[in-house]
Amino acid sequence: MSKGFDAVAWMRSRRTEIDEADRGLSWEDKARKTAEMLRNDPLWKRLRSRVAKPARGLPARKEPALQSRLGAARKAEGRRQARARS
Repeated sequence: MSKGFDAVAWMRSRRTEIDEADRGLSWEDKARKTAEMLRNDPLWKRLRSRVAKPARGLPARKEPALQSRLGAARKAEGRRQARARS
């Protein structure tokens, strides 16, 4: 089976082309250039307001609230200090 298209090689060459074209531009200039390109892109105009639906079948990740984590960290620090004093 022969490989007709090498996506990795294409992406590397495309990045090189973009880097050459953007040489000497500041981050602000690059951001402005990108925003202008997107503003005129018909595909982006269709996709920009789409919202991705959450994946199905994956359990929701439950993270403790920031206050709970801070409280636990304070308690642990208090225990360490108490051990150090005794």
